[in-house]
Amino acid sequence: MPHPRDPRSISVVEIAIVLAIMATLSLFAIPAFQSRRILENEGSARRTLRDIAAAQRTFASSHSGTTYGFLSELLGEGPLRRGVSVRPKALVAAGMKPQPPYYGKDGYLFAVYLPGRGATSVSHDSWSNLASESAGRDFLAVAWPVNAGYSGQSVYVMDAAGRMMEFRNQQATPWSGFHNPPPPCLLEEKERLFGVRPLYVRALKPEPVDAP
Repeated sequence: MPHPRDPRSISVVEIAIVLAIMATLSLFAIPAFQSRRILENEGSARRTLRDIAAAQRTFASSHSGTTYGFLSELLGEGPLRRGVSVRPKALVAAGMKPQPPYYGKDGYLFAVYLPGRGATSVSHDSWSNLASESAGRDFLAVAWPVNAGYSGQSVYVMDAAGRMMEFRNQQATPWSGFHNPPPPCLLEEKERLFGVRPLYVRALKPEPVDAP
């Protein structure tokens, strides 16, 4: 046992001081790391939506403009519909992983909706309700955080016109993960191809996203 006066010995007070310093530093380091991760994931989500929009243009062109594709079809994991070809695939996965009924990447979940019968939007797991005559008119690609506040915060929506909108997702119950995905009609306006927007969604103020 070292002598109490041995310079190599460490007192309880010194250990407590070191722990206090580490705890103080963590108060600043952890939130900064969290904020940086959220910003990186949100940037990745926006880029992925733009990739989806580009893939949709390719997909629609290969089908004479009669239909856009569901996300599974863009990724070459179909075909789910008669007359739809997924070769060559329009969208390279680039890290997107199937997490049924959605796809996930960098802390975000993704879904693509097409117009449905009775003004009800449909995704790749409910395509039997697709309004085929309207399938080439529009689509909505939606990205929302797996865990709001931790893996990301904002919700992003992109349509066939190339418009991307951001919802800050700061309502009392934010859209998050599998248990509370955003409704598939976030940008619905005049034609109501995707259903009627819920009243609480109409009260939210989406913001346009211009920068990558």
